[in-house]
Amino acid sequence: MKILALILLLTSAIGFSADIPDFESIDKSTLWSCERVLEDLIKQRDDLHRNKKISSAEPLNRLILELRVYIFQTFDRQSDPVIGAWSWFNGGRIYLDENGSLYNFTNVKQKKIKNASWSLADKKELIYKIHWGKDKFVDTLKLNVSNGRIEGRNQHGGIVYGTTYK
Repeated sequence: MKILALILLLTSAIGFSADIPDFESIDKSTLWSCERVLEDLIKQRDDLHRNKKISSAEPLNRLILELRVYIFQTFDRQSDPVIGAWSWFNGGRIYLDENGSLYNFTNVKQKKIKNASWSLADKKELIYKIHWGKDKFVDTLKLNVSNGRIEGRNQHGGIVYGTTYK
């Protein structure tokens, strides 16, 4: 219930609203309430993107990521917060899907990256492994919710990172 109250406060502070059921029912259905708030925030963020107010969507991206992590860690859900689109450090955009696959994508099409996969290495610490090209590169990354980044190093010590795209 504390996370929902925090999200209400933060969304109202940045000028957004989240439709939250009355607090009497939250104890009985906290997961449902969190998922409902998440849906509301995603809809508002997507509306901003459609109206080309992308910079206004940035605070919502962080709240959405924070809530996805909370749901994932608290309720042992299958919906990992790293699933989605990321702007990568080399200028590309990748999409991590729920099955552990990676895709290069533009706004129009996606292409699966051959011999690439991702996995969760540590749920509590939000540590992930990305394997590229039959382990030519293996990235170990930590999801940093506060800045919407996934960051770390490959097995050669090179710095790698991505930021939430949408």
